[in-house]
Amino acid sequence: MDLLPVLKPIRWSGIEQGALAHVWAGTPDDPKVVVAYAYVGENGTVFLPSEGLGATEQEAAIRDAFNNLERYESSFELVEASGGKILVSAGREFAAERALCQSHMLRAHSLLDAAEIVVSLARRRTVLACAYQCPESVKATMVGLHRESWENGGPESDRVLKDLVIMADGRKVRTIPLDADGQISPTMWN
Repeated sequence: MDLLPVLKPIRWSGIEQGALAHVWAGTPDDPKVVVAYAYVGENGTVFLPSEGLGATEQEAAIRDAFNNLERYESSFELVEASGGKILVSAGREFAAERALCQSHMLRAHSLLDAAEIVVSLARRRTVLACAYQCPESVKATMVGLHRESWENGGPESDRVLKDLVIMADGRKVRTIPLDADGQISPTMWN
């Protein structure tokens, strides 16, 4: 069993139960998503507790988890959409967690031939991405797919992040929130 990082929404009960986790999206004052650390075994997912681990042990566990994610296979499919391209990785366990791995995201940058990309992590087993600089029709398709996945993509427990994520050099730069109508303000994406 390998320890892996796991993206969890802030409403996840493991935070209150003492799981080792740190904020990945949002701020410490207004967190949206945390990274927790877990082993996946025959009896389910077991999260690493923060209690009982010293700082050195926590650092080693986190480093081990990210090294394991680095070795996790990633597959992307490039799909023609509305006069542009959207990258899809779907149906695989830990698909969303690939956004935590710079090498996986650099591959997405390369496939999209884009220095900046917009990534959807609405659900755990689905990642969508498009170039940040893309036609309005692709933006509309991307937002529509993201919103549909968030709202109707399966059980609520699979939800990760309602915002879209902007990445540069394989790392998260910022997020773009959906408004109350499930749309993205044009000024946020431009």
